[in-house]
Amino acid sequence: MILKFGTSDILNTTLIDPRTRSVIYNITTLPINEEKSPSDLPLRRTCIYDTEGCVVGKIGWQGQQPQDIAIVDETVGDLTRLFGSSTVRFQ
Repeated sequence: MILKFGTSDILNTTLIDPRTRSVIYNITTLPINEEKSPSDLPLRRTCIYDTEGCVVGKIGWQGQQPQDIAIVDETVGDLTRLFGSSTVRFQ
């Protein structure tokens, strides 16, 4: 299935089926209690909701780096673990 973003703000948008023009997922990103991490970077949480309002994915952010990725009930980890690379630097 090919989806498109509803807005240019990919952290707060909808994912739309271009064929039917129906919203498939809602994406919302919020700060976590305005806390800062030990490195003084802001902490945020992105949640992806299906059409019934159930959370189907979560991303924990430290600054602009995703630190904790979960899809449904499976925790994937960070980008290094997700893509299986310890030599590629993600920025």
